[in-house]
Amino acid sequence: MGVFNWLRQAGLTAGKNASPVEAPESVHGTSAAPGQTPPGDIFRRRGNAFLAQGKLEEASDSYREAVAANPQDADACLNLGFVLGEQQRYQEAEHALRRSLEINPALTDVFYFLGLMARKQGKTEIAIENFVRVLDLKRDFEIVYGDLCQMLLESGQIGRAKEIVLKGIAAHPEVLDFHAQLGNLYAHENDLERAISCFQSALKLGPDHAQVHGSLGNVLRRANRFEDALAIYDALAVLSPGSAETFNERGIALARLGRHEEALASFQQALVLEPRHANALGNLVEMLGCLRRHDEAARAIAQLIEIEPEYPYALGALVYSKRYSCDWSQYEPDLERLNAAVMAGKEAIEPFTFLGAAQSAAALLQCARTHGADACPPSDKPLWNGERYAHDRIRVAYLSADFHDHATAYLMAELFELHDHERFEIVAMSFGPDSQGAMRQRLLRSFDRFVDVRTRSDREAAGLLREMEIDIAVDLKGFTTDGRPGILAQRPAPVQVNYLGFPGSMGVEFVDYILADRCVIPAEHQRFYSEKVVWLPDSYQVNDTQRQIAETTPVRAECGLPAAG
Repeated sequence: MGVFNWLRQAGLTAGKNASPVEAPESVHGTSAAPGQTPPGDIFRRRGNAFLAQGKLEEASDSYREAVAANPQDADACLNLGFVLGEQQRYQEAEHALRRSLEINPALTDVFYFLGLMARKQGKTEIAIENFVRVLDLKRDFEIVYGDLCQMLLESGQIGRAKEIVLKGIAAHPEVLDFHAQLGNLYAHENDLERAISCFQSALKLGPDHAQVHGSLGNVLRRANRFEDALAIYDALAVLSPGSAETFNERGIALARLGRHEEALASFQQALVLEPRHANALGNLVEMLGCLRRHDEAARAIAQLIEIEPEYPYALGALVYSKRYSCDWSQYEPDLERLNAAVMAGKEAIEPFTFLGAAQSAAALLQCARTHGADACPPSDKPLWNGERYAHDRIRVAYLSADFHDHATAYLMAELFELHDHERFEIVAMSFGPDSQGAMRQRLLRSFDRFVDVRTRSDREAAGLLREMEIDIAVDLKGFTTDGRPGILAQRPAPVQVNYLGFPGSMGVEFVDYILADRCVIPAEHQRFYSEKVVWLPDSYQVNDTQRQIAETTPVRAECGLPAAG
């Protein structure tokens, strides 16, 4: 709640004589006959009326006259101090506020206004001290809880901020903003389940609160609960049908559910409402690519770059959309520009896509580093901190979205079966589709444990690995579609490995090893990998000897191919 609104609701001062509904011209008189209002009160009421209209200069003049008429009018001094603070006349404001406190030491509002002034001047600690003083004196001073929480958050004191807002909820459980603020704090800490609970509590108090709907939808999406997020965005679209951002977020949820046509329509609606909404346009480009409408994607990217020339990953999307459209105009200059942007540390293209456009191994590493820092920064609260495990069997977890009819499964199914289960405990952590096909059933039989984390956040999934005391975590996706490198970013295991799906460097500190062969990574390229390279003999790519192959090999003509070439 803004301070002006609060002042109006509270009667403008700690005193009870304020009349914010009066018009300035209706408050007149400079002397008081017996039984009439004293002139100081008249000037103060006039100042209140001007303040309610936002006329600060007239308000400060009236309060000065009130103080001149009655130097012991603490409320007039208080209001004068507030108005001077709003005018950024801070020394005069503090003098007036201190004077009001000398007259009436019970004026808790003084410390609140001093806190507001300190906040405006960037004096964070002084602001915090004054807000704390207010609550020490008056625990039911509702607005201060929110302001103090925000100041503590801005100063990085997340723990204290949570303590304050929890006290606010205890004192005023009916205040929606406190529940929402606590939700934001939990979301900031990546404690998504608690954040969800707080936003749900807030919505019970205000079922039509659009901002809380948006916050809840975003946290549900971060928690990979896309169906739940979509339901919230659908409700929000009814509450705020003119909000482009709502349709953009709704489209993201649909895209993550694989409902690409519906996602495209949602992004298009966002752009109808706000044609220059860069994020919606960027997401539209991605959906057009998924739907293989590359000509349209290229045109949309050109529009996006015109709106926001440095939009992340737009340049790479342009290069590849033109490739898919067989548009070779400016091909070499585009490649030069793309590689230069990557080497400059810009978010120009995703690492997997860049494998086919990089002009050097150094550029590939730089691309991975830039993308990794953006997409999956290492947690500042790692889950594993050097603990030693005493297991009878080494515990190995494979992380993938591809434990179903997918190329990765076709290659690795037999490898999982060949593990020595007397020496190793093998765990699958799946974040892909819950397929019930024959391949899925075969894989289920291969593992000691199969854990589905599709609807869990990266932090929660990593927490499960830590609880299971996994010794070695092997990421089979890396920077490929549906990959979740954010799980290993939480450092859940002592040894973390990149293998198979993405044969390039992850460029991050939390992946220790990459499994390769000397064709995939020649010895002279080792310096372009942030991981330690473990070279496997012969080929790094495992294969399944049980795969059924065709009995006959078709000739070229049967496939519609020329005899040569």
